Amino acid sequence: MANDARVGSSRAPVPDGATRAHEAPGPAPAPREPVVMVTEEAALAVVARAGGALGTMLDPATPWDADNASLASRAPWESVARVLEGDVKEVAERDTLAGVGVARYAHRLFDSRWLRAKSARFELVGIIPRLDRRAFFDDACGEIRLVYRLAYGGSASVGQGGMAERSRLPMTVSLELQGAPRAEDGGCVEAARRWLAPAGLKGAPLGRWLVSADGPLHAGALTRARLAQLVVNVQRVRWPSAVRPDLGGHAEYVLRAFEGRAAGAPLTPAPLENTPDVERLRSSPASRAELLAQLLRPDVIERVDEGTVRLPTSLLARRVISVTPGGLERRANRPFASLFEPRELESATRASSRHAKSGAALLRRLDDLTCNGCHASRSIAGFHLLGDNRADDAPGNMLAVPFSPHEVDEVDRRRAFMRALADGLIADDHRPLAAPEREVERYARGAVGDACEPSSIEPHRDPHRDRARKEPAQACLPGLHCERTAVGFPRGMCSGGCDAVADGARCGGIAVLDPFNACVARKEPFSRCITEHVRPAALAACSIDSPCRDDYVCAGAPDEGTCLPPYFVFQLRVDGHPAP
Repeated sequence: MANDARVGSSRAPVPDGATRAHEAPGPAPAPREPVVMVTEEAALAVVARAGGALGTMLDPATPWDADNASLASRAPWESVARVLEGDVKEVAERDTLAGVGVARYAHRLFDSRWLRAKSARFELVGIIPRLDRRAFFDDACGEIRLVYRLAYGGSASVGQGGMAERSRLPMTVSLELQGAPRAEDGGCVEAARRWLAPAGLKGAPLGRWLVSADGPLHAGALTRARLAQLVVNVQRVRWPSAVRPDLGGHAEYVLRAFEGRAAGAPLTPAPLENTPDVERLRSSPASRAELLAQLLRPDVIERVDEGTVRLPTSLLARRVISVTPGGLERRANRPFASLFEPRELESATRASSRHAKSGAALLRRLDDLTCNGCHASRSIAGFHLLGDNRADDAPGNMLAVPFSPHEVDEVDRRRAFMRALADGLIADDHRPLAAPEREVERYARGAVGDACEPSSIEPHRDPHRDRARKEPAQACLPGLHCERTAVGFPRGMCSGGCDAVADGARCGGIAVLDPFNACVARKEPFSRCITEHVRPAALAACSIDSPCRDDYVCAGAPDEGTCLPPYFVFQLRVDGHPAP
């Protein structure tokens, strides 16, 4: 996906860029449209070279193309890597089944060596202006997010089985930079106008424009002095479906934030926005009562309803663990529902509210505003932006849609917000639910891609003890069969041979489980394993406009997407990769 003009084929194209609204006297200016997302590789490469690379942003003395060994030799990244290594080590110390690798361990750990490896680096995969988050800053026009993805290979060869390998890994780092000061050049209206792009601008010219003196990423914008926080999302451990056959697998993601604005200095763990520290609050009745008192205030409820609340940092966590599959059915992804009962919040509800009409609805809204609640909602295995395919990505390791259904919906909202703000109109700060309330879909047709083993999750305080309660099976249509949850298809998936392809389906491939796993366990290249041990299958077709079911991903090349469980895509799992 080159840029956000591809987000929704039925929608008006939106170029990836922005500029000032005022022009010198002369001919009528060319049409301009708000930029809401930049994912085009050529544009991102220009921005990275101009100071937007992760290492350079943290320490200006770091070359733009520095590998992770170079990053870890400097205080900023070393301070982050040390904390994350501790998060992974914690699992290894308490779980004898956990370790790095497929052959020896049932619970597969993230290989922390990637954080300091010469063969690995962080690629800039997205730029997202978030002026719609102005309510979270006292003196800035929202924020600008630079999103990076952990990757290996390329110029530094890594391989196994006699073949060089290249892949991304399930880890993102985002730099959240404060936007322009509100008092600068007309405040936020002028800031929004900087993100209006000449129609059709793309590729390297777009990148050069973004970092030009008149662009939104001018030299003053790309500096650590504007760093609000660095946020991390990393899959620290994955249990395959053979270990958790009732859920189709289990994975855990560490979500952390770090702060520190002095160039070259270490970063320190920071509170996670609106995400309560569940364990501490459970053990401190006074702190729990303090949070409840905050939530019952009418002014706070109004901001909760709008999605702009800023809860006291003293009550917030500095780390949370998000789990998949199961989204908000998993208690670990619902910190507020883990602390309070709906009846405790009933007195704060109002019939006129959008999201706080009942105690249960208010808890649902509060969880939506937390880090783990958001990342569990309509995501790609816990992520919302993973980056466009690269030219040399291996078959079986590509994403046809590299961002989540939630992110797709957000594009329209942010575009409307930016346009209104740039035009000097009232811009609506309300943020809808990431996963709108709706009836549970029963997938009653039994067509290709539909669920055939419906279930509901019985949550537990410990997510390892969550259980899936089976519901009556759904028969697949004649000629199809049920790919079972126990072999990695959450809630089952109707499929068949490629002769069963009809409307809404495409011919794709499914790994043959035992020989494929044996191939990976032998440390043969993933590209070879996925080529030699796959069978043709009818799979649900997908696109930006036609997303997959929850807990599935639109894999493949653009315009050729098919719905698969996310851990069938190599870049979304921690296991099976070569040693750093």
